Amino acid sequence: MSRTNSTKSRTAAAAAVLKNLAGLAFWIGLGVELLIMVIEKSSLVNPYEGLLFRLTFCLFSAKVLYLFYAGEFQKKELAAYAVLIALGVLSWRISGRNQLLRFTMFMLACRGEDNRKVLKAFLFSMISGTAILALLSLTGVMGTVTVTANFDGEVSRRFCFGMGNPNSFQIMIGAIVLLTMVLYGKTMGKIWFPALMLLDVVLYVLCRSLMGTGLIALAVLGAWFLRIQEEKKDAQQAAQQNLVLCSVLKIVFAAGILFCIAGAVWGNTLPWIDWIDAHLLSGRIASIWDFTFHDGTLSTWTWFGSRLNDRFFDLGWIRVVYWYGVIPASLVLWMTFRLERCMERHRDFTGCMAVMIVSVFTLMEAHFVSEYIGRNYMLVMMAPYLPEILGIRPAAENHSPKAEIS
Repeated sequence: MSRTNSTKSRTAAAAAVLKNLAGLAFWIGLGVELLIMVIEKSSLVNPYEGLLFRLTFCLFSAKVLYLFYAGEFQKKELAAYAVLIALGVLSWRISGRNQLLRFTMFMLACRGEDNRKVLKAFLFSMISGTAILALLSLTGVMGTVTVTANFDGEVSRRFCFGMGNPNSFQIMIGAIVLLTMVLYGKTMGKIWFPALMLLDVVLYVLCRSLMGTGLIALAVLGAWFLRIQEEKKDAQQAAQQNLVLCSVLKIVFAAGILFCIAGAVWGNTLPWIDWIDAHLLSGRIASIWDFTFHDGTLSTWTWFGSRLNDRFFDLGWIRVVYWYGVIPASLVLWMTFRLERCMERHRDFTGCMAVMIVSVFTLMEAHFVSEYIGRNYMLVMMAPYLPEILGIRPAAENHSPKAEIS
């Protein structure tokens, strides 16, 4: 009897060690990805970026293998995730881009982690990285404080605080503000809402980034609205108002997707596209038609991307189609709408607001469309909903997205 108990004890101890090692692998991988993101925003050149991406992929894969060994995945989940991984491999072999495979493995590795803790790691790295780059530029150690260039047809001097581009700096602040609203919008002092709106005005004066200004304003006003609804005595009425906000953002997003597709197909030959592009998008549609091979337009779309599609441009959702192909882009778009619907079902209106704001923002900017996991905390927000998005099962109680994020 004692020998049996001793064997069980050793087995339990070994399982605990494996679990700790798997968790350690995840956090080391995440730390490396966040560090890569900060380096990429600086003026440094990282010659080991590809090697580090392979390292983090192996670390996240190790966590996923442990989850498989521990029986954390149901059979239906395994089948669905195998399809996602296969699509990621296919996309990588055809387009030469391994991001979809890496992103999938990262989301699977998030299973069992405290989502709120992971999001706090993203927030801390973005705040500390931005502060360090700004300080290094202000002290003359690395990077420049301002940039003088031709912006929108006018030569002007704008602040970039070590990030090389004023738009990049203000959008990074916008990403920080949005994540802050997700984590603390329901609990922080009310004075922070007008204070952050004032910060947005100051940043616009310094950086003149319309997209960054809009991102900050949407994040603060959306969180402010949800805070007001949260304090209402009539919970049912508050939920209905929150659904209205999410629905409005969803309609804007859907209309924006249709507009971007129209722009990629017909360009500025249609007067209404030309007017919207000139007055609201600063010529982003026109810019892809100015490329020699019209990169990003319908003529360059393929089913699974192409190694020739290596241009960078601002239209984020069009870049998804251009880089990865029509089929992967359609899957990502479907999963985004499904995520929004699942969040509504769980009454996770804070998360829903954030996802829709990022989706609308990505119509015009591509900050969240890159090879950097450290830029895209939407992956963390999607991870606990993944089984429900794929129609396998509701989110597990111990991984409740609403409880962990809101």
